[in-house]
Amino acid sequence: MSWPSDRFFCTPNAAHELLPNVGAVSWAVYATLTRMADRQGECFPSIETLAQKSGVSIRGAQHSVKQLKAAGLLAVERRYTGAGACRSSVYRLTPNPPTPKPEGACDADSAGGADSAQKTGGPRRRRHNPPAHGAPIRIPIEENPQEQDLLSTSEKLRSTDADREIASWMFCVIQERNPGHKSPDLAKWANSIRLTRERDGKTHDEIRSLFDFASKHDFWFKNILSPETLRKQWDRLILERQNPSGNSKPQRQRDLRGQQYTGEQLGDF
Repeated sequence: MSWPSDRFFCTPNAAHELLPNVGAVSWAVYATLTRMADRQGECFPSIETLAQKSGVSIRGAQHSVKQLKAAGLLAVERRYTGAGACRSSVYRLTPNPPTPKPEGACDADSAGGADSAQKTGGPRRRRHNPPAHGAPIRIPIEENPQEQDLLSTSEKLRSTDADREIASWMFCVIQERNPGHKSPDLAKWANSIRLTRERDGKTHDEIRSLFDFASKHDFWFKNILSPETLRKQWDRLILERQNPSGNSKPQRQRDLRGQQYTGEQLGDF
């Protein structure tokens, strides 16, 4: 019986040998990436799509990507827009995954170093026994502390393409008023927009509309300079927008007796 080739996708044998090290969840994510990859072994699904196709949670997919990177099965490259916002991630499968060492095998250099240390009286190196077959081992996520901080931050800062698009649009609106405005962290801005949607129940159209109102207001344009301040002042801005005459209220003035009068009342004196 012959099977059509379009019904299958291939995974390296060496990757199967690493299955006990990464676990079943990470293997499901790896299989999904392998199925979605092109001839160059690259694909760029969103983390939401990757989690859905793999049948795991978003946090599980994020953790699996880190494990696959640490195991040498995957490389991740982040792509950014011209405004500095993270657009997407390119997942690149490793063509020749590292082959795990068989049980009982030890590093020759380590063994030689230990023997030479005993002969010369130098410090002894501790030998690590290999894990039992099938027992999961903990793999360091990243050796580079700066990259590890970046990963932990990106894991907390989640957003969609629409969130990042609105964040970039907000910055462009602010730059029209102040071309020298400092470039913000658009990833944090997009995350604030996501929180406004998920926790406060606002839509993208509502966020865009209210920020547009604030940017044209004589007072709020210099006070609402980020999605976070927009979220904090949301209710006040709604009330302000419902009262169009709020911009033209006469300022209160004081006479010499300390009493308050409006500009219209002072005209009677």
